[in-house]
Amino acid sequence: LFQDLRAYLLRIGDPYANGNRFGQGPNWKLRVVRKAMDQLGLGGGLIQHGYRREVFMCQLAKNSHSFLRGTAKRANFSDLLDVAKNVFPTDQYFFQEGQVIDYDTTRLWLGRYSDSNPDGLNPTDNGSTDAATREPIYLEQILEQDYMIQNENGFELAGMAIGLAMNSVDYYKVNDVPMEQAISRDKLEEQAKAYANTIITRLRQTEGLESIPIVIGIYEQSAQDSPVGGSYLFEGVSTEGSAIGEWITRNESKVVFPLQSGTQTEESSNFDNFKNEVQDFFPNLNGIVGEGKYVDGQLMSLEIDITTQFYGATEIIAFT
Repeated sequence: LFQDLRAYLLRIGDPYANGNRFGQGPNWKLRVVRKAMDQLGLGGGLIQHGYRREVFMCQLAKNSHSFLRGTAKRANFSDLLDVAKNVFPTDQYFFQEGQVIDYDTTRLWLGRYSDSNPDGLNPTDNGSTDAATREPIYLEQILEQDYMIQNENGFELAGMAIGLAMNSVDYYKVNDVPMEQAISRDKLEEQAKAYANTIITRLRQTEGLESIPIVIGIYEQSAQDSPVGGSYLFEGVSTEGSAIGEWITRNESKVVFPLQSGTQTEESSNFDNFKNEVQDFFPNLNGIVGEGKYVDGQLMSLEIDITTQFYGATEIIAFT
């Protein structure tokens, strides 16, 4: 339909058919449709869908910033749920997006410590721009999830899970020149565990949070040029008090299929066979890429992205 409407504008010599100064994105396409309908006497108001726009005031995915910047392939909502499930089993607790740590608090906590921001968790800026000496931004994101139990009066907060997304590489600019600073795993772990205890101490000062279980997951964000996303490195639980009693190492890793190097595995061979079968069905594919998540050496999940051009519902049905 869009191509037909655009062709109509071309026939009548309307310059808007060839795009506008902002390119040929979805906004331009909507305007082409509206203008063509006006020219046809149908009225552009017919394309109004009647739904209100929504504004999200909190992060709904732990990698929302990197996802929106384009440095992460997809928004990831699930891993913190996996970290918390042993403490908050799904048959006993109800999930709710975080309601305690609000936007302003998060912004302050993610900032650098200074006289004007004594709540900042990241270190004070020492003025250096040299990657060998500057103080990096360690903590990039904070994700809160709340766990509720039902009682006779409704629901009440019974536990929390906090995800701390730590940078493995801190990206910054000097005179508009992109720079990067690698952060060692040991330093990342040291800082993250200290942040966790500080955050627990602050949360315990809030009414109703004095003695609920608080799960902390430490997440390492991958570098921007990494083909795979990050993963949770450690988890811990504070049942009371202001510190994690014991940290548990999470033996997780992620692998991109098809393998570009290294020894072939059973999973990589199976993926190669799958890829070949799909390519036999659709010979003009742009790409097939899988991301596997391993826990304790076992493949626990596999997400596959297939980039192709379907021309009709029948092809999609036949493929799936």
